[in-house]
Amino acid sequence: MTQNQIDLRKLAPEERHTAVFRAFDSLTTGEAFMLVVDHEPKPLFRQFKTQRPGAFHWEYTEQGPQLWQVRIAKISDKIKDEEPEEGCCGICGTN
Repeated sequence: MTQNQIDLRKLAPEERHTAVFRAFDSLTTGEAFMLVVDHEPKPLFRQFKTQRPGAFHWEYTEQGPQLWQVRIAKISDKIKDEEPEEGCCGICGTN
């Protein structure tokens, strides 16, 4: 199992979600990566639920207040519903 780390603190806000989805989509079933971020990643979790339903497992390993770490695993290559257009969740202010 791959256990890569993506530290979003090092990326510009407008690049973060795209980088996470690229990393997730490159995983094979059973692989995972650790996400490191300086704020609660609830908007990203909602985006995963919408865009990759049934394909991921989200597990907090640290929950703030200054650092959050989430293990995101690919549990399936199939998405339960038709895959919606990938887009911004709105949190970074770009569309």
